[in-house]
Amino acid sequence: MDDLHLLHLHKALQISGAVLQNFTATQTEIDRFAFVGIDKVRKITLSLVNQYPLLQTLPDIEFSMGILLRSLMMDDLMVLGLINKAALYAQSGNDKDELKAIISDQCYIFLSDGTGHLIEQAINNEGFTPEQRIETAKRFALTFFKAFNIPENNSQPPKLKNDYKLSLKGIYKEISESNLTRGEQVYDLYNFYSKYDHLSHWTGQATHIPYERRKHRIDFGIVIILMHLRDLIALTVDLGNNNNEVLMPLLTNLDEYLRSSYNTTPDVTD
Repeated sequence: MDDLHLLHLHKALQISGAVLQNFTATQTEIDRFAFVGIDKVRKITLSLVNQYPLLQTLPDIEFSMGILLRSLMMDDLMVLGLINKAALYAQSGNDKDELKAIISDQCYIFLSDGTGHLIEQAINNEGFTPEQRIETAKRFALTFFKAFNIPENNSQPPKLKNDYKLSLKGIYKEISESNLTRGEQVYDLYNFYSKYDHLSHWTGQATHIPYERRKHRIDFGIVIILMHLRDLIALTVDLGNNNNEVLMPLLTNLDEYLRSSYNTTPDVTD
């Protein structure tokens, strides 16, 4: 099984690299979210593929692998949130343009996340004059102008609108009310590896869990990476500007790889 999961990592590298090389230069919010997500999969997998063979002789490396996997589990919850929105829409509508608008709005929220922290850093930068602080904050906010209330004068910094605040717990709540069983599994991994990432009493206690159980979680997380990558590619092919002769065969290739590895259809929604 070790060889199988290492093979999975190499497959993720191969597919993600090929997708990024053929990605369209004209990107919608959907395409941009998919591109950033696929690029992140490739970069994290580059680390995991080199760490995985060391597990047998250096089992503590599982700790750093878990922290990397936590980041992708968080991303996968967002993607599952998109899949859930698409599934809910399909119950009452069949207008693809309307569906694109719904998914695009959610991708905009995901992409704009973190901008508020950049604005806060600019406002608290003691190396700036008061005017420079506001001007810098406004430049950040204008990148995602729909998400912020931006005063016309320079007396107040931009503020994030309530509708654009990202809540991972809120996304999971919506997923848990649907039939996306993978959501619970991914959220469990995300929570488990959060104990690694956030220093507390439980950071040390987690390493006392038997190694085989922790290794099983690593292996399962690697399978999730493939499904996550598959869904990101499907997102840009189905709803973005990348329904082309290159990406569709790569998506089919990954689907077939998952089916041949587990003799089942992946737990995803087209």
